[in-house]
Amino acid sequence: MPFLTAGSPANEAVNISPANSNAISFQLMQAQNVSAKIYDATGRLVRTLADSRMPAGHHEIEWSTETKDGIAVPAGVYFLRMVTGNYVESKKMLVVK
Repeated sequence: MPFLTAGSPANEAVNISPANSNAISFQLMQAQNVSAKIYDATGRLVRTLADSRMPAGHHEIEWSTETKDGIAVPAGVYFLRMVTGNYVESKKMLVVK
């Protein structure tokens, strides 16, 4: 997967790292609530990675490509939905096994 970046009017940025890493990094310009959830291609929630208030600054969360029950997901297309303040972004991710 190529390196993807997205910005918002509030200057938040979300980066999905290259395929050799499961890191999702983002920058918050001010403290705010952050929601980061992974969905499968049918729209079913696979895993909640973050759902809390976070301070301003750089943050990084990892997705181990497992469900909320700790079961490895099959290869396929997944979507990260990131919500911070007024910023909402969805990113397509590909799990290859």
